Amino acid sequence: MKSSSSKSKSKGKEKPTSLSGLWRGKGNEWLILLTAVATVALMAWIISGRSIGIRGEWTWPMRIVAGARFWAPLGGVALLIATAGWLTRPKRWERTRRRWRAVWIIWLVMVAWLLAAGVLIIPQNPVVVTGGIIASPQATSYFSVAVNITDLPATVKSFPALMETFPQHARTHPPGPILFFWGVNRLVHAWPGLAKATEAVCVRLDKDGTEHLSQVLHQQFGIPITRTEALAAVFSAFLLAGLGSLSLIPLYMLASSLYGSTTAMRATLLFATVPSFLLFGPSIDQLVLLFAVLTLWGFLLLRRTGNPLIGLFLALGLLISLGLVAMFAFIGLWWLLGRSVLPENVADKRKMVMGIVGALLIFIGVYVILWLAVGLNLPAIIKAGLAVHRHTTLEEASRAYWKWVIYDPIEFAIFLGLPLMLWALLAVRGDNQRAALGGFALAWVGTLLLLDVSGWVRAETGRIWLFLMPPAALLGAVRLGQLGKRFDLGFFSVLVLQMGQAITMKAGLDIFILK
Repeated sequence: MKSSSSKSKSKGKEKPTSLSGLWRGKGNEWLILLTAVATVALMAWIISGRSIGIRGEWTWPMRIVAGARFWAPLGGVALLIATAGWLTRPKRWERTRRRWRAVWIIWLVMVAWLLAAGVLIIPQNPVVVTGGIIASPQATSYFSVAVNITDLPATVKSFPALMETFPQHARTHPPGPILFFWGVNRLVHAWPGLAKATEAVCVRLDKDGTEHLSQVLHQQFGIPITRTEALAAVFSAFLLAGLGSLSLIPLYMLASSLYGSTTAMRATLLFATVPSFLLFGPSIDQLVLLFAVLTLWGFLLLRRTGNPLIGLFLALGLLISLGLVAMFAFIGLWWLLGRSVLPENVADKRKMVMGIVGALLIFIGVYVILWLAVGLNLPAIIKAGLAVHRHTTLEEASRAYWKWVIYDPIEFAIFLGLPLMLWALLAVRGDNQRAALGGFALAWVGTLLLLDVSGWVRAETGRIWLFLMPPAALLGAVRLGQLGKRFDLGFFSVLVLQMGQAITMKAGLDIFILK
């Protein structure tokens, strides 16, 4: 046995931590410092007016927001930090009853939405800017198509032929986004009280902008738009941010099943700070995010209990974006890698086979019903969408393959948030509980690599790959939970740096190009 003196000597002469030691979890103070330095450097890069992207092909335009009002997002930041401080106290979440945990998760959804809404109202005229984001034929384009629909069944039936005539993003997507905005527009028209309530909130936020909202949008975008339609556009923006915030619920359920309720609570807190989630609040990508997390949670239910709900989640998600095809790769890799770690027993296999059959029936049933009811032809829509996407990416934009294969992961990391990306990667490499995850971490990395190498997306991965960012929140929460006594310092530094990066990006980048 070693003497106490020898122990004290060894403590007094600790060797400096090597790079491999940092990667395996030693030297946590240096990791926290590295996170802060990297994030502050990125924020300085943005403030100095440097571009993000590849010059000559695509860059996020730099535009300092004039007359910015930061009181709203800073209030959201304070609220989230206070909530995190309360919930992350030692043993507090473990001692919280299930009913109160549900209340707290709902509260986190509301805080996440308030933070995203706070980012939306940073500009000097937030109502005009927010309405413009939705109404613009260039920034989103779905709303401008939706308000001109006079015969919905006929539009859906002839959708594959109409896709080439749509502006910008609507040309390559299924009818889901257009149907969403059509429904919201009809709701606001049919419910005068909702229109009045929306206008009252808009007047509080931007009195001058609200007074001339429809005229400004008409003049700026050259499309006729009524006042009620303009209010529907503003309402849609805040509704999308709310629907994206709902993804915290299935994220919590997923994380709780994989790593326990404490890590799940931390993961929801972390995801509420992801810059892409906050910056693209009025984007249809928020709906894609929601169905992606539901799909991952649905797969876990399928694998463990044979629950076939994943069929419904995938069917509805593919109506919004064909990009959710990537979830097939994710769950496929997750299943294959998980089998090598945790092979299912015979009973589990039977449940899963029956669940898969049920999920397929639900998936096919949704599209059969839509085909019989309104003539929606999914195979024709996929064929037309792929052709238009290929033409837009390769011929109109002419974006080089290898440049974006190298750069796309960098942009993904920036919009995910450098602090969270760093800790998520550390969890993938240093995870000593991979059996509990069943290949989840490696499936996430593998899906990102497959998407990147495919060259299907060239630029804007910070927005388009938003639906692949929730796993990083889970993995980051796992790794930060291993800090021991340094947990508070590490966790809250990530939380604050993430939100600081998001607000800096909102202030310095023209996230939605309004022309």
